Order: sequence, then structure tokens, then C-alpha cells
Amino acid sequence: QLPDEHYILKVTAKNATGDPFEDAVRVSLERRPGARALATGVVKQSKPAIDGDLVLWHELAPTPALMLSDGGTPRRITPAQALPMMFADVSGRRIVWEDQRQGSQIYVLDLDSGAERALTTGAAGAHDPAIHGTRVAWDDGNNVFVLDLAAAGAPRQLTTHAAAQFNADIAGTWVVWMDERHGGGLAQ
Repeated sequence: QLPDEHYILKVTAKNATGDPFEDAVRVSLERRPGARALATGVVKQSKPAIDGDLVLWHELAPTPALMLSDGGTPRRITPAQALPMMFADVSGRRIVWEDQRQGSQIYVLDLDSGAERALTTGAAGAHDPAIHGTRVAWDDGNNVFVLDLAAAGAPRQLTTHAAAQFNADIAGTWVVWMDERHGGGLAQ
């Protein structure tokens, strides 16, 4: 085991065209007293997200659901209908997720009021939402969109290229996504 301190991690990989590249990333290793597992047992979990003391994850079986913990006992976040909720994120007291009630759509839940609403509608699927503060980003498989929950209006389409743009993430006013126009990579 490595002692608790800062390390430089060297990453070597290949891009979409097979060309090698390297990068260095600073990481901190620190074991904290009282660390514990939030979910245990044979149930499969995936896609954890964290903001402050809120931890959110997707439980895959026996019934797919989103689970939330604020440091206490985890609780199930369930939609009105028992269809899969996946690819979730949390910021402040809001959770966003991809919901399968009416195709792939994006929903938001305010944890304080319990109010839930659809952010997207229509035939085109909406995927992989990310939230930061009041701003939510997602993709429809080809383009990236952003919506400010605090402002009136429709979602803003950020990309229009014919190649796929997907896996959006947001922090403040910055939105990043994967972009296939040059064979893959990160765009912002």
C-alpha cells in the first residue's frame, strides 16, 4: 500500500487513430478514518455521482433504481412508474437522470420539494445528463444541449455538426463533451 500523499500518475494511451500520447495527472491518496461502503451485497451498482455529502448511484438489480445517501441509510429514488432510471447526476439538492417512461428523456427532481419534471420531450432520445447548480447538459446522440433551470425558455443546442457529440458534462458555465468530427476526442 502507498502512503497517504500526492503522486504524479503517468498515463499512456492511444487516440482514435492509434497514435500514442502521454499525460501526467496529479492525484492525492488519503485514507480517511471511518470510511465505509454505502452499498454492499450482491446487488450491482454503477455510475456513482457525488456533490457535497450527497452520493447517488444506479442500482442494476433486482429492480433498477437510483439510490441516494446523505451519509445516512441509502434510500431509493423511484419514479412514478417503475421503469429504469439511469445515467444520473446530482448538484446541490437536485438530481437529473435519463428516464425510460416515454423513450429516453431527461428528468429533474428537487429533493427539498419533491417536485419532479421532464426537461425533454419528443421522439428524439435524450441521454447522459449532467448538472451543476441550475444548469443541466445532455445529448441526443448527435448534439449537446444545455438548460438553465433558473431561467425561462427552451434548451439551448450547443452543437450542430453532422458527427456525433455526446457524454456532456458541465461545471459553472463550461460544458465539455466527446466529439466525433475528427474521429473522437474532447471538445469544449
